Amino acid sequence: MATAPKKRGPGRPALIDRESIVAAALAISREDGPRAVTMSGVAKRLGVGMPALYYHLRNLDELLAAVAEVRFAEMPVPDARLRWDRWLVAFANEFRALLQTEPLLVRVPYLSVHQPFPALVIDRGFRVLTRDGFSPLTAQMIFGEFLRRIVDLVYAEHARAEEAEHGVWPIGTQRARAATVTREQAPHLYALIDALGDLPDDLPEISDYIWEWNLCFELDGIRAMLGRDGPSPLP
Repeated sequence: MATAPKKRGPGRPALIDRESIVAAALAISREDGPRAVTMSGVAKRLGVGMPALYYHLRNLDELLAAVAEVRFAEMPVPDARLRWDRWLVAFANEFRALLQTEPLLVRVPYLSVHQPFPALVIDRGFRVLTRDGFSPLTAQMIFGEFLRRIVDLVYAEHARAEEAEHGVWPIGTQRARAATVTREQAPHLYALIDALGDLPDDLPEISDYIWEWNLCFELDGIRAMLGRDGPSPLP
């Protein structure tokens, strides 16, 4: 992991490179939160003017992508000897841990559709899946969609955490929604409200339980694809 640079005092102008820029962005994120990372903030931390920063990176999107490339390359990758489903779960848990540890990565543009993993990481995923019976094209589709699903789930975790900071909770939201209709109009929604009983409105969701439930859902769908070259349309 890149070492966070120290704040510069007056004196000789700093010499910077992509590594020091990434380290500065990560340091700001860890100290002040991911939303505090801006081009001007990084330049100030490095003790340079904006032109020096723009010489290396054209905009904030490129800065965030550079951060992602560094941190994704450092992520541990599971042993390829694992069975395909165990490998995907282990990979998913490492990916989730990385996104939770570095929330700045959640700001990377288009992360749901493009995860900047090194080529050897992608190759290992394809190797595991094709070894266990998936065709190369199906392996590509499965791995790409599985990564997208991980990102979406972590996005949702961050969104729920932000809502909680503003006093918005899942149970309270459901009760408020039910209050807009009658029991006769929405009997199934009220059945849920009844099942919630005396649980407090501000009871937080159990993120790990939701995570594991979604992984099971994804793996069951992938198992249905084993030995097939593609999906079949519903009749």
